[in-house]
Amino acid sequence: QSKAARLQVKPGDWLVNAFVRRLETRRHTMHRLFVPALVVLAALTHIDAFAAPRVDTSVGRATPPLSGNPMQSKSTELGASVSGIDELPLVYQSAAFLGIYGLLGVLSAQCVKFIDSASKELVGLEGWRNSFIDTSIPLVLGILYSSAGLGHFLSKEAFCDIYPAIGSWGLWYVPGSPEFHVAWTGLVEFLGGVGLVASGARSILGRDEDDDESLPLRLVQPISAAALLLLTMAVTPANIYMYTHGAVMGPDMPPLDLSFHYIRFAVQVLLLSTLWILVKDSFFYVWGDELD
Repeated sequence: QSKAARLQVKPGDWLVNAFVRRLETRRHTMHRLFVPALVVLAALTHIDAFAAPRVDTSVGRATPPLSGNPMQSKSTELGASVSGIDELPLVYQSAAFLGIYGLLGVLSAQCVKFIDSASKELVGLEGWRNSFIDTSIPLVLGILYSSAGLGHFLSKEAFCDIYPAIGSWGLWYVPGSPEFHVAWTGLVEFLGGVGLVASGARSILGRDEDDDESLPLRLVQPISAAALLLLTMAVTPANIYMYTHGAVMGPDMPPLDLSFHYIRFAVQVLLLSTLWILVKDSFFYVWGDELD
Protein backbone atom coordinates (compact mmCIF):
# COMPACT_ATOMS: atom_id res chain seq x y z
CA GLN A 1 0.00 0.00 0.00
CA SER A 2 2.82 2.42 0.79
CA LYS A 3 4.34 1.78 -2.65
CA ALA A 4 0.99 2.38 -4.31
CA ALA A 5 0.62 5.59 -2.31
CA ARG A 6 4.02 6.78 -3.50
CA LEU A 7 3.06 6.03 -7.09
CA GLN A 8 -0.11 8.06 -6.67
CA VAL A 9 1.82 11.04 -5.31
CA LYS A 10 4.40 11.22 -8.08
CA PRO A 11 2.05 12.45 -10.84
CA GLY A 12 0.82 15.16 -8.48
CA ASP A 13 4.37 16.19 -7.69
CA TRP A 14 5.13 16.36 -11.39
CA LEU A 15 2.13 18.63 -11.97
CA VAL A 16 3.14 20.90 -9.10
CA ASN A 17 6.69 21.16 -10.39
CA ALA A 18 5.44 21.91 -13.89
CA PHE A 19 3.16 24.61 -12.53
CA VAL A 20 6.02 26.19 -10.56
CA ARG A 21 8.26 26.18 -13.64
CA ARG A 22 5.46 27.82 -15.64
CA LEU A 23 5.07 30.55 -13.03
CA GLU A 24 8.81 31.14 -13.06
CA THR A 25 8.79 31.48 -16.85
CA ARG A 26 5.91 33.96 -16.67
CA ARG A 27 7.72 35.95 -13.99
CA HIS A 28 10.79 36.41 -16.21
CA THR A 29 8.59 37.22 -19.21
CA MET A 30 6.70 39.84 -17.20
CA HIS A 31 9.97 41.41 -16.08
CA ARG A 32 11.22 41.66 -19.67
CA LEU A 33 8.01 43.10 -21.08
CA PHE A 34 6.73 45.37 -18.31
CA VAL A 35 9.37 48.11 -18.52
CA PRO A 36 9.34 48.44 -22.35
CA ALA A 37 5.55 48.54 -22.24
CA LEU A 38 5.68 51.24 -19.58
CA VAL A 39 8.06 53.29 -21.73
CA VAL A 40 5.71 53.05 -24.71
CA LEU A 41 2.55 53.94 -22.81
CA ALA A 42 4.13 56.90 -21.03
CA ALA A 43 5.66 58.15 -24.26
CA LEU A 44 2.28 57.95 -26.00
CA THR A 45 0.67 59.90 -23.19
CA HIS A 46 3.27 62.67 -23.40
CA ILE A 47 4.00 62.55 -27.11
CA ASP A 48 2.47 65.98 -27.58
CA ALA A 49 5.11 67.44 -25.27
CA PHE A 50 7.81 66.59 -27.80
CA ALA A 51 5.98 66.87 -31.11
CA ALA A 52 4.08 70.07 -30.40
CA PRO A 53 4.80 72.77 -32.99
CA ARG A 54 5.81 76.22 -31.87
CA VAL A 55 3.22 78.92 -32.38
CA ASP A 56 4.18 82.18 -34.06
CA THR A 57 2.35 84.75 -31.95
CA SER A 58 3.36 87.59 -34.24
CA VAL A 59 0.88 86.42 -36.87
CA GLY A 60 -2.67 87.54 -36.23
CA ARG A 61 -5.37 84.89 -36.30
CA ALA A 62 -9.12 85.00 -36.09
CA THR A 63 -10.58 84.29 -32.67
CA PRO A 64 -14.15 83.12 -33.15
CA PRO A 65 -16.29 82.02 -30.20
CA LEU A 66 -16.38 78.28 -29.60
CA SER A 67 -19.45 76.34 -30.75
CA GLY A 68 -21.70 79.37 -30.43
CA ASN A 69 -21.23 79.55 -26.66
CA PRO A 70 -20.08 82.74 -24.91
CA MET A 71 -16.68 81.30 -24.05
CA GLN A 72 -13.25 82.81 -23.95
CA SER A 73 -11.75 83.10 -27.44
CA LYS A 74 -8.72 80.99 -28.22
CA SER A 75 -5.48 82.03 -29.89
CA THR A 76 -6.05 79.44 -32.60
CA GLU A 77 -9.25 78.68 -34.45
CA LEU A 78 -10.72 75.36 -33.45
CA GLY A 79 -11.82 73.04 -36.18
CA ALA A 80 -14.85 70.81 -35.99
CA SER A 81 -14.62 68.26 -33.21
CA VAL A 82 -14.60 64.68 -34.48
CA SER A 83 -16.55 63.65 -31.38
CA GLY A 84 -19.32 66.17 -32.06
CA ILE A 85 -19.74 66.74 -28.33
CA ASP A 86 -19.12 70.48 -28.57
CA GLU A 87 -22.24 70.79 -30.75
CA LEU A 88 -24.49 69.32 -28.06
CA PRO A 89 -26.37 71.34 -25.43
CA LEU A 90 -24.24 72.20 -22.41
CA VAL A 91 -26.08 69.77 -20.16
CA TYR A 92 -24.96 66.89 -22.38
CA GLN A 93 -21.46 68.29 -22.61
CA SER A 94 -21.31 68.37 -18.81
CA ALA A 95 -22.50 64.78 -18.64
CA ALA A 96 -19.87 63.72 -21.17
CA PHE A 97 -17.09 65.48 -19.24
CA LEU A 98 -18.08 63.95 -15.90
CA GLY A 99 -18.66 60.56 -17.51
CA ILE A 100 -15.17 60.49 -19.02
CA TYR A 101 -13.65 61.39 -15.66
CA GLY A 102 -15.70 58.74 -13.88
CA LEU A 103 -14.87 56.04 -16.42
CA LEU A 104 -11.19 56.91 -16.16
CA GLY A 105 -11.33 56.42 -12.38
CA VAL A 106 -13.26 53.14 -12.51
CA LEU A 107 -11.03 51.55 -15.14
CA SER A 108 -7.87 52.73 -13.36
CA ALA A 109 -9.06 51.16 -10.10
CA GLN A 110 -9.73 47.85 -11.84
CA CYS A 111 -6.33 47.97 -13.53
CA VAL A 112 -4.67 48.55 -10.15
CA LYS A 113 -6.35 45.43 -8.77
CA PHE A 114 -5.17 43.37 -11.73
CA ILE A 115 -1.55 44.57 -11.54
CA ASP A 116 -1.55 44.06 -7.76
CA SER A 117 -2.69 40.48 -8.12
CA ALA A 118 -0.36 39.65 -11.00
CA SER A 119 2.70 41.21 -9.38
CA LYS A 120 2.27 39.41 -6.07
CA GLU A 121 1.65 36.00 -7.67
CA LEU A 122 4.19 36.10 -10.49
CA VAL A 123 6.98 38.22 -9.03
CA GLY A 124 6.56 38.24 -5.26
CA LEU A 125 6.84 41.15 -2.85
CA GLU A 126 10.63 41.24 -2.77
CA GLY A 127 11.07 40.88 -6.51
CA TRP A 128 8.34 43.43 -7.19
CA ARG A 129 10.11 45.94 -4.98
CA ASN A 130 13.65 45.35 -6.23
CA SER A 131 12.86 45.07 -9.94
CA PHE A 132 10.02 47.55 -10.33
CA ILE A 133 8.92 49.79 -7.44
CA ASP A 134 12.38 50.93 -6.32
CA THR A 135 14.11 50.92 -9.71
CA SER A 136 12.63 50.66 -13.19
CA ILE A 137 9.20 52.28 -12.71
CA PRO A 138 10.42 55.49 -11.00
CA LEU A 139 13.26 55.84 -13.50
CA VAL A 140 11.06 55.46 -16.57
CA LEU A 141 8.24 57.66 -15.30
CA GLY A 142 10.68 60.20 -13.87
CA ILE A 143 12.51 60.70 -17.16
CA LEU A 144 9.28 61.04 -19.11
CA TYR A 145 7.58 63.41 -16.68
CA SER A 146 10.61 65.65 -16.27
CA SER A 147 10.99 65.83 -20.06
CA ALA A 148 7.29 66.61 -20.46
CA GLY A 149 7.62 69.32 -17.82
CA LEU A 150 10.34 70.99 -19.85
CA GLY A 151 8.04 70.80 -22.86
CA HIS A 152 5.58 73.09 -21.06
CA PHE A 153 8.19 75.85 -21.20
CA LEU A 154 9.76 75.06 -24.57
CA SER A 155 6.36 74.92 -26.31
CA LYS A 156 4.32 77.11 -24.00
CA GLU A 157 2.00 78.53 -26.66
CA ALA A 158 1.14 75.07 -27.95
CA PHE A 159 0.13 73.89 -24.48
CA CYS A 160 -1.90 77.07 -23.97
CA ASP A 161 -3.89 76.18 -27.09
CA ILE A 162 -5.28 73.03 -25.46
CA TYR A 163 -6.15 74.73 -22.17
CA PRO A 164 -9.97 74.64 -21.90
CA ALA A 165 -11.74 77.90 -22.67
CA ILE A 166 -13.77 79.53 -19.92
CA GLY A 167 -17.26 78.03 -19.93
CA SER A 168 -16.29 74.76 -21.62
CA TRP A 169 -18.81 71.98 -20.91
CA GLY A 170 -20.75 74.55 -18.87
CA LEU A 171 -18.42 73.66 -15.98
CA TRP A 172 -14.99 75.15 -16.57
CA TYR A 173 -14.59 78.43 -14.68
CA VAL A 174 -11.12 77.97 -13.19
CA PRO A 175 -9.41 81.29 -12.39
CA GLY A 176 -6.01 82.06 -13.84
CA SER A 177 -4.66 82.46 -17.35
CA PRO A 178 -3.65 79.55 -19.59
CA GLU A 179 -0.02 80.71 -19.32
CA PHE A 180 -0.16 80.47 -15.53
CA HIS A 181 -1.59 76.95 -15.51
CA VAL A 182 0.81 75.73 -18.18
CA ALA A 183 3.72 77.10 -16.13
CA TRP A 184 2.84 75.63 -12.74
CA THR A 185 1.85 72.22 -14.12
CA GLY A 186 5.11 72.09 -16.08
CA LEU A 187 7.08 72.93 -12.95
CA VAL A 188 5.36 70.21 -10.91
CA GLU A 189 5.91 67.69 -13.70
CA PHE A 190 9.59 68.53 -13.85
CA LEU A 191 10.20 68.47 -10.09
CA GLY A 192 8.16 65.30 -9.58
CA GLY A 193 10.01 63.61 -12.41
CA VAL A 194 13.38 64.62 -10.99
CA GLY A 195 12.34 63.21 -7.61
CA LEU A 196 11.49 59.85 -9.17
CA VAL A 197 14.70 59.74 -11.19
CA ALA A 198 16.79 60.52 -8.11
CA SER A 199 15.05 57.81 -6.07
CA GLY A 200 15.32 55.18 -8.79
CA ALA A 201 18.96 55.98 -9.51
CA ARG A 202 19.82 55.80 -5.81
CA SER A 203 18.36 52.29 -5.61
CA ILE A 204 19.99 51.07 -8.82
CA LEU A 205 23.41 52.39 -7.85
CA GLY A 206 23.35 50.10 -4.84
CA ARG A 207 22.26 51.71 -1.64
CA ASP A 208 23.75 49.82 1.28
CA GLU A 209 21.11 47.70 2.98
CA ASP A 210 22.46 48.75 6.38
CA ASP A 211 22.39 52.43 5.48
CA ASP A 212 20.07 54.09 7.98
CA GLU A 213 18.98 56.99 5.81
CA SER A 214 16.56 59.60 7.06
CA LEU A 215 12.82 59.20 6.67
CA PRO A 216 12.39 62.41 4.59
CA LEU A 217 14.85 61.08 2.02
CA ARG A 218 12.96 57.80 1.73
CA LEU A 219 9.69 59.69 1.33
CA VAL A 220 10.91 61.50 -1.80
CA GLN A 221 9.71 58.72 -4.11
CA PRO A 222 6.17 58.23 -2.75
CA ILE A 223 5.60 61.98 -2.40
CA SER A 224 6.86 62.64 -5.94
CA ALA A 225 4.67 59.86 -7.30
CA ALA A 226 1.65 61.17 -5.38
CA ALA A 227 2.22 64.68 -6.74
CA LEU A 228 2.42 63.36 -10.30
CA LEU A 229 -0.70 61.24 -9.82
CA LEU A 230 -2.70 64.26 -8.64
CA LEU A 231 -1.21 66.40 -11.39
CA THR A 232 -2.14 63.88 -14.09
CA MET A 233 -5.70 63.91 -12.82
CA ALA A 234 -5.68 67.72 -12.72
CA VAL A 235 -4.51 68.16 -16.33
CA THR A 236 -6.91 65.54 -17.71
CA PRO A 237 -9.42 68.27 -18.71
CA ALA A 238 -6.94 69.39 -21.38
CA ASN A 239 -7.04 65.91 -22.91
CA ILE A 240 -10.82 65.83 -22.65
CA TYR A 241 -10.98 69.28 -24.26
CA MET A 242 -9.01 68.00 -27.24
CA TYR A 243 -11.56 65.19 -27.61
CA THR A 244 -14.75 67.16 -27.05
CA HIS A 245 -13.80 70.44 -28.76
CA GLY A 246 -11.19 69.43 -31.34
CA ALA A 247 -8.39 71.50 -29.78
CA VAL A 248 -4.89 70.87 -31.13
CA MET A 249 -1.45 72.07 -30.14
CA GLY A 250 -0.89 74.94 -32.54
CA PRO A 251 -2.25 75.84 -35.98
CA ASP A 252 0.06 73.45 -37.82
CA MET A 253 -1.12 70.29 -36.06
CA PRO A 254 -3.72 68.41 -38.12
CA PRO A 255 -7.05 67.38 -36.57
CA LEU A 256 -6.85 64.26 -34.43
CA ASP A 257 -9.14 61.38 -35.29
CA LEU A 258 -11.13 59.36 -32.80
CA SER A 259 -8.66 56.47 -32.75
CA PHE A 260 -5.98 58.76 -31.29
CA HIS A 261 -8.25 59.82 -28.43
CA TYR A 262 -9.35 56.26 -27.66
CA ILE A 263 -5.77 54.99 -27.61
CA ARG A 264 -4.65 57.86 -25.41
CA PHE A 265 -7.54 57.18 -23.03
CA ALA A 266 -6.46 53.55 -22.65
CA VAL A 267 -2.85 54.62 -22.19
CA GLN A 268 -3.86 57.13 -19.54
CA VAL A 269 -5.68 54.40 -17.63
CA LEU A 270 -2.45 52.39 -17.54
CA LEU A 271 -0.39 55.43 -16.60
CA LEU A 272 -2.71 56.44 -13.74
CA SER A 273 -2.77 52.83 -12.53
CA THR A 274 1.02 52.63 -12.52
CA LEU A 275 1.35 55.90 -10.61
CA TRP A 276 -1.32 54.77 -8.16
CA ILE A 277 0.53 51.52 -7.50
CA LEU A 278 3.86 53.33 -7.20
CA VAL A 279 2.40 55.65 -4.55
CA LYS A 280 0.74 52.85 -2.62
CA ASP A 281 3.61 50.38 -2.68
CA SER A 282 6.29 53.01 -2.06
CA PHE A 283 4.54 54.19 1.09
CA PHE A 284 4.03 50.56 2.12
CA TYR A 285 7.72 49.72 1.81
CA VAL A 286 8.80 52.92 3.61
CA TRP A 287 6.39 52.11 6.43
CA GLY A 288 7.70 48.54 6.58
CA ASP A 289 11.30 49.75 6.73
CA GLU A 290 10.41 52.06 9.60
CA LEU A 291 8.91 49.16 11.56
CA ASP A 292 12.09 47.15 11.02
